Amino acid sequence: MDTPVDLKSKVFIWVLVTAICVSLGFVYKNYIFDRNYSVVVEIPCDSEKGACFVRECENGDPRCGGQTQTNYHVVIKKAYNFPPVTCEVGEENCSMYTCSEDSKSLLEIEASCE
Repeated sequence: MDTPVDLKSKVFIWVLVTAICVSLGFVYKNYIFDRNYSVVVEIPCDSEKGACFVRECENGDPRCGGQTQTNYHVVIKKAYNFPPVTCEVGEENCSMYTCSEDSKSLLEIEASCE
């Protein structure tokens, strides 16, 4: 015969397990199915066409491809908009950042501008 405490414990465990399962379901739907998260991408930049972030490279840095420095822009867009990597005209939830003091502080980048 179940005592009231045992019944309360079972109900509590049932509610707790159900809440965890529902929470995991929402996270799965939001991130895996809907891909509703932001992605930060560094794309190559031509310094003659605009202000670029500049990364000074050390030997063996895979981001630089064997060069001493690399120039890049930063693109932030929603994962459900990939590809393309660049922002299209009128595209919502997509921002392309060129190098400026404002964008360096906003993105918390310690790079020089060219």
